[in-house]
Amino acid sequence: MQKAICAKVLSIKCGDCIGKFHKADFSADEDTEFAGHYSLSCSNCGGVLVFVADENIERQGEEGIKRYAENKFRNCNCGGRYIFSFTKITEQNIDVPKDISFSEFRKLYKAPIVKHSCIFCNSFNTIIVNAVKPENFKKKYTLEYSKD
Repeated sequence: MQKAICAKVLSIKCGDCIGKFHKADFSADEDTEFAGHYSLSCSNCGGVLVFVADENIERQGEEGIKRYAENKFRNCNCGGRYIFSFTKITEQNIDVPKDISFSEFRKLYKAPIVKHSCIFCNSFNTIIVNAVKPENFKKKYTLEYSKD
């Protein structure tokens, strides 16, 4: 498996507790290259840790990945805790007429809604307020890649 690349780091704000945190967003040539790649967010300094979970961990679902990651990578160098943010993807249903051309379909298509759970209160009432390249993120925060 080729390592997925952290294409950008998302700045996310919670609408319920007003907490702010960061999360890695991955990019690769194929979706399968993302398999097993996750990020943790530091509750204190805003840093991000990227890690890869093996297939045995992935079979446990997001709750199992959360338990594994938060135990294995418990503390950030700043003393804060690394916390897992869940991702929820909701497809938007559209009525597609029969015999429609691809270009017409593209006009009707609505991208899925992607939400991230807040690392402070677990709410999905969050918005992405910014997305920056990793090199710009690292000017102010830490972005680490687990060697395990």
